[in-house]
Amino acid sequence: MVAFAGVVLARLLAPQLSGVLNKIVLVCGYLISLAGIIVLAYACRPSPT
Repeated sequence: MVAFAGVVLARLLAPQLSGVLNKIVLVCGYLISLAGIIVLAYACRPSPT
């Protein structure tokens, strides 16, 4: 869900804005997407035995 929220910010909301706010929302969207991918990677890694 975190990665999906980041994509929504970056791809759907940011183009509707203009100027500096557009850039801020775009960068935040990419960072949230990256955080979601990292969380998914940690959740899918095998547990140490």
